[in-house]
Amino acid sequence: MPSEFLSNLDPKNSEEDFKTLGTACRLNALSMIKAAGSGHIGSSFSAIDLIIASKIFYQSKSADLFFSSKGHDAPGLYSVMNALGEIPDEMMLKLRRMAGLPGHPEVGLFGIPTSTGSLGMGISKAKGFWYAKENINSRITVLLGDGELQEGQIWESLPGASRDKMGGLIAIVDGNKIQSDTWVEMTLPLGDLQKRVEGSGWRYLECDGHEYASLKKAFDEISRESSKPIFLYAHTKKSSGVSFMEDFNPEGLFYKYHSGSPGDEEYAEAAKELILKLDLELPESLFPKSPTIENALIPSSNDFLPKERNRSLIQCWAEILEEIFSSDVKFMALDADLSYDTGTYKVAQSFKSRYIQCGIAEQDMVSMAGSLALSGKVPIVHSFASFLTTRAAEQIFNNLSEHSKIVYCGFLAGILPSAPGHSHQAVSDFGIISSFPNIEIFEPACETELQLMKTFIHETDKSIYLRIGSVDLPEPAPVNSVSIGKLTTRKIGSKFAIITSGPSMTRIALEVADLMGGGLVSVFTYPTPGRQLSDDDLSNLFEYKKIVVLENHMPALGIFQNLSRASISEYLSVTRIGVCELPRNGHTDEVLNFHGMDAASIKQKLLG
Repeated sequence: MPSEFLSNLDPKNSEEDFKTLGTACRLNALSMIKAAGSGHIGSSFSAIDLIIASKIFYQSKSADLFFSSKGHDAPGLYSVMNALGEIPDEMMLKLRRMAGLPGHPEVGLFGIPTSTGSLGMGISKAKGFWYAKENINSRITVLLGDGELQEGQIWESLPGASRDKMGGLIAIVDGNKIQSDTWVEMTLPLGDLQKRVEGSGWRYLECDGHEYASLKKAFDEISRESSKPIFLYAHTKKSSGVSFMEDFNPEGLFYKYHSGSPGDEEYAEAAKELILKLDLELPESLFPKSPTIENALIPSSNDFLPKERNRSLIQCWAEILEEIFSSDVKFMALDADLSYDTGTYKVAQSFKSRYIQCGIAEQDMVSMAGSLALSGKVPIVHSFASFLTTRAAEQIFNNLSEHSKIVYCGFLAGILPSAPGHSHQAVSDFGIISSFPNIEIFEPACETELQLMKTFIHETDKSIYLRIGSVDLPEPAPVNSVSIGKLTTRKIGSKFAIITSGPSMTRIALEVADLMGGGLVSVFTYPTPGRQLSDDDLSNLFEYKKIVVLENHMPALGIFQNLSRASISEYLSVTRIGVCELPRNGHTDEVLNFHGMDAASIKQKLLG
């Protein structure tokens, strides 16, 4: 819905206009996510009314600041900013594109004050803005998720704000009660929030986060408070505004609309419901009454089963993990609110007594794993690579100093998928882990290589960092062609060689070989990229005119550095292609091209 449709609304003084604006913003956010192919509907829809209220009831001066800490609600934030004239219409269908709107907010974009997406940082960032502000009456408002309150940094940030009497600092919680997979109370209960918050010296308020009168009353209360920071818990509904997306079984395990893009029928049905609520005469060219929208059926959903997706290493790991757990009772799984995205959902049901749901609390999870390992268990720790290796780096190092054995599983590793943005693109994880002692890095390219974990996890005495790219898989290598510490041959050529690891870079390397044609390019994968290559593998590389090492991370002690340190580098041309700077986010093709990591760019470097 273009912003001119909303120009006559007065949401600050009219409940009807407030609701109309919220519905219109939901429709825009829905279309943005559908066009992008990914995004977070649930969090965007639950937050939209809070964003509108924050901007129209409280953020009234140019010195006032508002930002969302959780960042998942970026489509909701952008849709409100568009409605208020802060983002032009032409940007609205460019969500998660390089020249468009990033998947999580980035500093400086249309006045956004700080980058967000890594959970737990918001109140601390708000405090920094408070200390730096020049106008003592300016206000700083930060929006949090209720699952985000599980991060320890949230609770570290509260006492200092109270001590320094940070009047004008407001933390609003989007209390939609559901996090990545299931209910907050089933994941990691928050306890008596009011006592916890007031015990830190903040003023605690609650409201209905979708009701105009309740929000207005809460913000009137906030306006009268001058000496204390405010913690406003707003009761909301995940995916508020679309009935079938709001619906979730009280015992459900897998909420389907936290992330991802709706299917065609889901989009049509959700758009139809929002359009009917607007009750406006809209141009047919804007929302044509197509048979798809008119006859769309609400898709059935089973809240106890994960939603279907293309097969990746996640499903493969879920199956292997069950086999590993069956082999030895010492194994335990720990997960940080990501059972669907890390594949722990199978052992969570099959081995309930050996599964620990830690919530969004990576440091707590990793330190628990440390003492479990000291007690004779073998903990297998799961989270996104970007959060596990950076948020809990000190805890991982401490565990390694104890010479115990822990398996750390980092998912969503590498520059892809690139749409979510910097906070979710794990390109520094490899460098962090490779600088640590007593740990092996294992990065499988396909299901066959991942199967090696079934023996590797028993044979090694060291801890393991299992680096898993959550993207579509290349063809699996033959079982008899893979082994620990050896190159896996994917394709044989006569002139050039590409060595890489992980599924996304392997797919690209094979594409390069096809582009070159004529049997010119050999492709090898190396699932232990932190190790020196064997003498046999090194000697076999002498037949190639040029070798390219394709690395899905920032420069680190990986394959390229190992080759460079070997004597072979004195006689052969060895070139690294990989991430060298802050990764761009957007569509896969445009991001790979920007970084020179797409097949066409690699072909040119081989021929150059």
